Amino acid sequence: MVVNVEQEALISMLQTAPNSSMLYSALGNLLEKENPKQAFLCYQNAKFYAQTEAEKQGYQQHLDRLAALGHKVPPVSFIILNYNKKEITNDCLRSIRQFNAPETYELVVVDNNSTDGSKAWLKTQPDVVLVDNHTNRGFAGGCNDGIKQANPQNDIFLLNNDTIMMPNALFTLRMNLYEDKKPEPSAV
Repeated sequence: MVVNVEQEALISMLQTAPNSSMLYSALGNLLEKENPKQAFLCYQNAKFYAQTEAEKQGYQQHLDRLAALGHKVPPVSFIILNYNKKEITNDCLRSIRQFNAPETYELVVVDNNSTDGSKAWLKTQPDVVLVDNHTNRGFAGGCNDGIKQANPQNDIFLLNNDTIMMPNALFTLRMNLYEDKKPEPSAV
């Protein structure tokens, strides 16, 4: 993607004002023609950070229009492993919830046979798809178990349970995932 001066300025401003719905909307407006999937992501964040219902409805109209044109971006399934680290996993989940709209992600937590009360606590989390392994299947086995339980339409992100998501982290990852790089013309 070729970033023009306006896009670069908006991206820079988002680093210092990561909760500005107006900045996300402005970036979405600039991206609509060259990369409508990235524009979709911008409008999702604009809606998440909007202050009024009227603003949210306006951004939803942008999202509905882009989706009708085939430019909807699927949510992300976070695959998170836990083994006797309830508090660390709680901090990870809290950070995801704090900085991301609920419709943009799915939480799949694989518990690898914890004995610290993690399983019971995870069962109380209404937005968590729990994979309750009865043996510790290790990292690779646990990740594979989580991927099998994730929505097959979603993008998959493996996330360590000691990760704390920061503002714009998921947005930035998804923007890069949906970057539409055109091959450079070859010199003849």
